[in-house]
Amino acid sequence: FVVNTGMKVFEGPPERLQFCYDHQALTCGLPKMLGTMIAHSLCQDGPGFPYLSPCSYYYIATGNTDHAIAYATIADVFDSEVREFVEQVWYFTI
Repeated sequence: FVVNTGMKVFEGPPERLQFCYDHQALTCGLPKMLGTMIAHSLCQDGPGFPYLSPCSYYYIATGNTDHAIAYATIADVFDSEVREFVEQVWYFTI
């Protein structure tokens, strides 16, 4: 029995996916469940999930946001309107 809740799990291009964080996903523990599934796949010599963005991967691997943020780039911002603001701020800081 499958119920389509309309919950979006990932966003971004297929080679640089990130978890879509929304209230419903966080409340039901979806990110932790997906991380557990990926870990089980790796422990059983499976392929893991080679589609995550580097910052998402390092956050899952280390649990350290400071370490993970070092791998974040403007390419990780998928909302074009938000990306424009980030690019403007970045431009004024260099």
